This record gives sequence, C-alpha cells and structure tokens, in this order.
Amino acid sequence: MCGVARPGSRRRGQRQKPERAPLKLEELQEIADLAATGEALGLDVRRIHPTQARKAYVCPGCQQAVSIGTGHVVVVPRDAPDMRRHWHTSCWLMRDRRRPGN
Repeated sequence: MCGVARPGSRRRGQRQKPERAPLKLEELQEIADLAATGEALGLDVRRIHPTQARKAYVCPGCQQAVSIGTGHVVVVPRDAPDMRRHWHTSCWLMRDRRRPGN
C-alpha cells in the first residue's frame, strides 16, 4: 500500500487547521462589553484572537508579558493612536479595581 494516503492522514509538514467552536453567548456579551467600556472613555478597544497575537507585549495593568499566541485586547485612544496599549483581557476588565501603580 505504498503511496496511498489513508483517509484523515496528513503529509509531513502539513498543519491541520484547528476547529473553532462557535462563540458562546457569554463570549459575545464580553466582546460587546469591551467595546462599550472603551466607547465611554474615548477609546477603541479591540479583541485580538490568539492566532493574531504574533508579538509579545507588556500589559500595563499587571506589568507582565502578553505572550505570543495569547488572546488579549488592544486599547487605542482616539485622539492619540500612537499610544495604543496591549492588555490582558482580564486586566482590562479589572482595571478599575486595581490600586494605582499596581
């Protein structure tokens, strides 16, 4: 059976695309909430999917790394787009509960 591909088999070097589950209602609500929090503050808040996260950043909320492949949010002030910051999603949602400087 040389040279015959079995069903479901892959050739060497081929990546199998991960299957994405549809977003749950809670996840959709969280995305809407992220946009709404920024809207009131004059900010654009964008969700970055893990497959889009190709660089590492430092989260201004916790001063820890936002690693490559980690889903997060990008916060962009409308009047100063060059001041955009990459936050862990949880840090952005909890930012008003932090003490200043932490």
